[in-house]
Amino acid sequence: MSNPKNKRFLSLTRRHVLKLLGISASFGAGVMLPSSLRAATPLKGDEQISTSIKSIEKESVNKESKKKVNVGVLARFEAKPGKEAELESLLRNGLALVEKEPATTQWYAFKIGPTTYGIFDVFPDQAGRQAHFDAEFTALLFSKLPELQALEPKIELIDVVATTLGRKRVTKEQKKRVNVGVSARFEAKPGKEAELESLLRNGLELVKKEPATTEWFAIKIGPTTYGIFDVFPDQAGRQAHFDGEFTTLLFSKLPELQALEPKIELIDVVATTINKNIPIWD
Repeated sequence: MSNPKNKRFLSLTRRHVLKLLGISASFGAGVMLPSSLRAATPLKGDEQISTSIKSIEKESVNKESKKKVNVGVLARFEAKPGKEAELESLLRNGLALVEKEPATTQWYAFKIGPTTYGIFDVFPDQAGRQAHFDAEFTALLFSKLPELQALEPKIELIDVVATTLGRKRVTKEQKKRVNVGVSARFEAKPGKEAELESLLRNGLELVKKEPATTEWFAIKIGPTTYGIFDVFPDQAGRQAHFDGEFTTLLFSKLPELQALEPKIELIDVVATTINKNIPIWD
């Protein structure tokens, strides 16, 4: 039997997270069987055919959902002096809990500076994101933060504009070897938001050609604020991205599109999911 105190704690934790985020708490026809399946399975009436069709449809939906991520979270935490190692350990050890979350497609914990850490994760939809907020890792994280953090965490809900996830060949071994990355932020001039978003969206085809760019996400953080989050096996791969065609194009266009200088931060990857929801390659 569950402990009522634990239920109350999880409820309070969820409300705390939602408050920080500013979110309200209320918040078969025409399918042909493959020939191999028709040959291997004797037909025994409409019920069996219907069951087979539903199985195929379900598999197709599951595969397609793994290719699509539409929303995410970008979070930032500032550790108290002397608490940096504890905060990093909390994020690193939280990986095992996050990997149990079926709707958390990709999750990265990273280090930005000596005392600054972050999380970037993506989901198919808002329901998947909410499930992450309600899950065990978030409850644990926010129960520990008061003793570890120097400032209130900064948590931003984001939309995914474009991503290489599911659109270039990446193996589990490559995912294991991501060690560094970039977190970039761009503020569009009034009236230039659509142009900046289009530049990022169309840049996907150029980024897909970069062998050392393991994963790349273009994101929308607010009405006029956009960003990029990407990861690499090493500093050489990151530098190759900076020297690549997409970055050259992006920085040639930014002067006419941006209201402020871009904020580019180099990050170290602390932990990442690697063995679940591996997308299908196009």
